[in-house]
Amino acid sequence: MGFCFTVLAQVVKTETMKNINEEIYCSKCKTTVGDFIVAAKGNNKDYYYCLPCKAERGRKYSKGIGRVKAYKIVRDYALKNKEKVSAWAKVKRALKMGVMVKPSICSNCGSEKKSRFLQGHHRDYSKPLDVLWLCARCHISKHKSFHTLKD
Repeated sequence: MGFCFTVLAQVVKTETMKNINEEIYCSKCKTTVGDFIVAAKGNNKDYYYCLPCKAERGRKYSKGIGRVKAYKIVRDYALKNKEKVSAWAKVKRALKMGVMVKPSICSNCGSEKKSRFLQGHHRDYSKPLDVLWLCARCHISKHKSFHTLKD
């Protein structure tokens, strides 16, 4: 079972912040000095951490509190969605063995992307190797349209 949660961290330099109109401060210690990391993007604002606070946050996570919680969430999801997890694993295995090749063109809009930026979309999990390869924008719109039809 392989899950990938990607968090993109971006270091924001003090010089760059001078060009930004809003004042940037650490979400934990409220300091405005030094370099910051964009840790999370909210609906209306970004959450920044100074490097020492970000390091402390990472240490707490790696000591087990966050890791155990994340593992439990992933495990519970896998137990509730066995068919989905099985289909994802079969696609991953087929790609690794060369049985399936990921294209470089989105199946929906036709935009050319690097294959690592395309995401697999299953219309039917009982057919695990029947996958649409979509760019992130098309994949999100597919799921939005599915959920609006479902309601």
